[in-house]
Amino acid sequence: MLGSFAATVSHDERVTDTGISHAIVLYLGYGSRPSPHPDPDALSALAAPDTAHLARRAEDLIADLHNAYPYTWNEQLELSEIATLLTSELAHRYPDLASEAINALVWMWTFEAWH
Repeated sequence: MLGSFAATVSHDERVTDTGISHAIVLYLGYGSRPSPHPDPDALSALAAPDTAHLARRAEDLIADLHNAYPYTWNEQLELSEIATLLTSELAHRYPDLASEAINALVWMWTFEAWH
């Protein structure tokens, strides 16, 4: 966890790193852009001492996601079924991410897989 950010406990009692979670949402443009696009400059909206570190951490998580779940990962399922499965998988793989950050990563992955 990043020491400069508060952690919260979600309803399912897992500790969430709100700093990196919010950074992923901003970095990918989840909820603010029509399609995902990594944008390190979007992190300037955060009141964080080291947004470059958050950008690198977001990039590392995205690289890990692509390595762990390549687009050929589960070709026998429909994309919507993969999104549901991937959401569950990522919640277990990255327990410190808030659900909105997980949704942003799934949004990016499914968009890229579809295109």
